[in-house]
Amino acid sequence: MKRKREIYLKWLKLSEDDLLIAEYAIQKRLFNIAAFHSHQAAEKALKGLIILLGDTPEKTHVLTELIEQLESLGENIPLDVYRKCIELEPHYYTSRYPDLGPDPKKYYNEWLAEKLIENAKEVVEYVKKMGERKDKER
Repeated sequence: MKRKREIYLKWLKLSEDDLLIAEYAIQKRLFNIAAFHSHQAAEKALKGLIILLGDTPEKTHVLTELIEQLESLGENIPLDVYRKCIELEPHYYTSRYPDLGPDPKKYYNEWLAEKLIENAKEVVEYVKKMGERKDKER
């Protein structure tokens, strides 16, 4: 279990780094970059939690698939966390690829980027609480 915890913490640290980059991107008015890193923060946190619970994360960027994997491991994911992931999910692609929807440089704005960062922070905080709970159970 110790090794799983170490890997979980590495994923969590990377997730927190993505949140920092997202906030920095807003300061530089790179709103699409903030959106992408918000998605990445949630994805990495969820993958870390899956590892902590003893499984290997699916090779996916689809957050709801990671939530489903957590639920298959017996976790009851709160509806608000699930909804935050649904809101973050499309931004893995649309924030980076101008041919998959609206032009990312025109579509993203400060309001949306800030909202996505807040969503990602809530997902990361949920994962942290789950990690703490797992520590107490041991």
